[in-house]
Amino acid sequence: PTPGVPVCVDPLTITGRMPSDDTYIDAAKPTTVYGTNHRISVQADAGATQRGLLRFDLSDIPAGAIITGADLYLYGTNQSTNQVIYVYRVTAPWSETTATWQTWTTPGGDFDGSVAYASFIPDQTNCSATLDLTNLVQQWVNGSQPNHGVLLYGTGANRLFTFASKENTAN
Repeated sequence: PTPGVPVCVDPLTITGRMPSDDTYIDAAKPTTVYGTNHRISVQADAGATQRGLLRFDLSDIPAGAIITGADLYLYGTNQSTNQVIYVYRVTAPWSETTATWQTWTTPGGDFDGSVAYASFIPDQTNCSATLDLTNLVQQWVNGSQPNHGVLLYGTGANRLFTFASKENTAN
């Protein structure tokens, strides 16, 4: 998809699922676990040195169900006009209590970088960016892809961008 500025939604109007797991991984601290952190960090730098991870438990959705809509809402706590964030499908299991830069077959995360399910310019703050992931969620529900969640990968200017995690009770 062509990156653009996503629709900004008032976070007080959002209903739905919280992630079962969310965290980020950091190349500068390759063995540090951030699963209880109040933020999910994404930093472009050289090689996307901080990458966000989110996964949702969809086990209560019947196999074969038709997904008519699935939006990912990311509450940005700062902004950057010179960065693009891509949403990729993770290809290996992980947990927020153990995921680090080094815990993957490929350091920095096992993900399919050939297909971005969403991309956006994070230039809005204190709102929830809306990203349509209906196609990916349908693949998870019908079993054509395992549900290992998504990875947030930043490109562009070397700037840290953060989203509120499920542990962030203020946002």
